[in-house]
Amino acid sequence: MDQALKFVPLILTGTAAIGGFIYWHFKTLYGLKDEIHRIEIQVKDLDKKVALQKQTTDKLAELYPLLTKIFDMLQAKGQI
Repeated sequence: MDQALKFVPLILTGTAAIGGFIYWHFKTLYGLKDEIHRIEIQVKDLDKKVALQKQTTDKLAELYPLLTKIFDMLQAKGQI
């Protein structure tokens, strides 16, 4: 009986240490999972911004020749 009582604190300490490690491990994993999800959302937002910038650049490239013709015309007429 006396020997069994010596092992009780050892068993409780070991169980607490293992439980603490498992808790820390899963807490860390779920934290990383949330961080990855947040980064994925940021990447999607950046992709949308890049697509919008590309669309704007394409539109400006289409309009540039027309705008230069108008500017040259106005300059030739002396309105600028």
